[in-house]
Amino acid sequence: MEWASLTEFFRMGGYSIYVWGSYCVSFFLFFIELYFMFWRFRELSKTEGSDKNLNGDVIEA
Repeated sequence: MEWASLTEFFRMGGYSIYVWGSYCVSFFLFFIELYFMFWRFRELSKTEGSDKNLNGDVIEA
């Protein structure tokens, strides 16, 4: 595909709401996933020396 201007590129032939909307949703979900991954890592590292897991259950050796 060729575009005569940058504006035409961003309009995506009339489908810009679908194209850019899907990019925005994908990036949003990706960053939410990263946030929860780092949050989970932080929670696990806090309980590393503890005898409890994240659910509060006591781990028996």
